[in-house]
Amino acid sequence: MPCKALALSFLGLLALSSACYIQNCPIGGKRAVLDMDIRKCLPCGPHNKGRCFGPNICCSEELGCYMGTSE
Repeated sequence: MPCKALALSFLGLLALSSACYIQNCPIGGKRAVLDMDIRKCLPCGPHNKGRCFGPNICCSEELGCYMGTSE
């Protein structure tokens, strides 16, 4: 009996330790990472001279950074 209780406790702890927590869950769940294509950062800004650094953030050496604009 103690051996079964120990095995069940171990399996329970293993299930909890591999959970997908709110702060580190990818959008779509933990299985969505396998299906996600790696997206490259496209050129942005005037004449496509900048590089994106996040959603709605585009920076270039000549013009600085645009935030929250359509460029």
